[in-house]
Amino acid sequence: MFRRCQQDRIDTWYREAAKGKARYILLRGVLGWGLPMFIIMTFVFPAMNGSADDPYNVSRLLRGLVVCGVGGVVFGWWLWFFAVRKYGLTRRAGENKVVDEQ
Repeated sequence: MFRRCQQDRIDTWYREAAKGKARYILLRGVLGWGLPMFIIMTFVFPAMNGSADDPYNVSRLLRGLVVCGVGGVVFGWWLWFFAVRKYGLTRRAGENKVVDEQ
C-alpha cells in the first residue's frame, strides 16, 4: 500500500514537472499560496478585527498584491527546489525525461 502511494506521488511529480518550472511556480506558489494569502490578509483579517482602515485603499491593495505575489513566487520556487531534490528531474532508465528550464 505504502509503495503504491509513493509511486503515485512520484508519477504526479513527473507529470507536473514535465509541464515546466514556471507553470509549477505560478500554480503552486502564486495562485496556490500568494492569492489566498492576499485575500486573507487584505479582506478577512481587517473584517475580523473591525479595522477602521479602508481595505479597498488602492495603495494597500497594490502593496498586498506585490508582497503576496513575490512571496508566492519564492514559495513556489522553494517547493520546486525541494521536489527536485526529493524526486529528481528524470526517471531511471531514461523514461519520461523532464528538463529543468532555467
